[in-house]
Amino acid sequence: MPLLIAAGVFSALSLAAAIASDGFLEADACTHYMFARFALGEPHYLVNIWGRPLVTGLYAIPAATVGLMGVRATSLLLALLCAYLTYRIARDLGMRRPQLAFIFVLAQPLLFLHSFSELTELPFAALVAAMFLAYVRQRWIWLAILAALGPLCRPEGFGFLLLAVAALVWHRRPWHLLILPLGLLGWSIAGRLVHGPEDGVYWYNWLIVHWPYSPQSPYGRGWPWHFLIRLPTVVSPLVFPFMWIGLWRCATRHGQEAHPGGKCAPVFFLVGLIPMLVLAGHSFLWWRGLMASNGELRYMLVVAPFWALLSAEGWAWAFDRMNWRRPILWAGVAALVPILANRAYPCVPVRMVDNDRLAQQVAQWYRADEQLQRRYPRVMAAHSGVYYHLDVSQSDRRRSVQWKRSNVDGRPPGTLLIWDPISGPYNSDAELCVTREHIIEAGWQPLRQWDKGWEAFVSDPEPSPTR
Repeated sequence: MPLLIAAGVFSALSLAAAIASDGFLEADACTHYMFARFALGEPHYLVNIWGRPLVTGLYAIPAATVGLMGVRATSLLLALLCAYLTYRIARDLGMRRPQLAFIFVLAQPLLFLHSFSELTELPFAALVAAMFLAYVRQRWIWLAILAALGPLCRPEGFGFLLLAVAALVWHRRPWHLLILPLGLLGWSIAGRLVHGPEDGVYWYNWLIVHWPYSPQSPYGRGWPWHFLIRLPTVVSPLVFPFMWIGLWRCATRHGQEAHPGGKCAPVFFLVGLIPMLVLAGHSFLWWRGLMASNGELRYMLVVAPFWALLSAEGWAWAFDRMNWRRPILWAGVAALVPILANRAYPCVPVRMVDNDRLAQQVAQWYRADEQLQRRYPRVMAAHSGVYYHLDVSQSDRRRSVQWKRSNVDGRPPGTLLIWDPISGPYNSDAELCVTREHIIEAGWQPLRQWDKGWEAFVSDPEPSPTR
């Protein structure tokens, strides 16, 4: 019953927020939606490295058939799946009151926001939960298959791939190691088939050649404790202290658990180790400005099941030690408290920010000018919201030109270029970073300016058709 109540309340709030939100949680969410929106008609989106095949494939049918609400409903189902798998892990580990693990997944404020978004972290969190459940149950084939899919969902998948290698070696399952590279190999083969022949590109190296991440992040760097001090936003403020108790409990277990179904200490040690590795890894990348890291707190969501497991362990131990009553009821109360914070600092529903409104304004301006559309029938925009409001695929050669430096240099005729000072010069892919000065040097002519530094440039007009 507690699981049904928690799932029902969470689903009602998530669907209400999804319907009321007219903006995207982040600009990347708009990009992922647009990839899924056109993926069935343009298969290259299914192998796109930014979109990630597993995520784009998961969202493609809901996006094509229902639209934005279809993708957001799919995210809600993924959140519930992640919570249920975490509950099964807690139950298989013999943890006290495994229902707490289910509640504390859904209690995470950031996970709630992602339950009606289009980003990659929530699908990956569900995949991680399934992967760890396979490990706890010693389903080695499933562990290898799920780990092989990890990089097709998020960059952290490479780290979990290494953890799977260590687990299979430790448990003496060498033949299962052959499954681990199949996901990346299949992705590379599919990319080569979809994109066709290229000089120096073969089925085995397509993914390596097209890998877009810059070794040095164009977003700069920050303090090494950037993620740590913001972790209460991920775990939930009232639950956060109990997460540390759970971490201490998992780190200090010795021997076999006394209660039925209990697992040995090393399994609990992993429950604490894995989220700490992710926290330390992303903290280091942001501190040193490596691997295109931009310090997004949502990176911590990829181990949402482990934050919940630690919190559940700490909460149950504290309530038992202090002889407090009704731990599940009070866990539900703690899960709902962040709603009060939303009244003081509104985050839900998600509204369009200034750049989103400007993208909508630019799209409306372009649609309203038929002469401009005839002279410049193709649009190239740094902000994906422009394509979204025009409902145009970036790879539709009749109506758009893909935003990248080489296309800016080529200055294709009949193209309207929309630049903004955030999406234009900053991106994880150096090929997508273009400054205003570069546009001017390439020969583009200024046409119009808007607020916040947004500008429109044009190339040569589309040649008139000859009779």
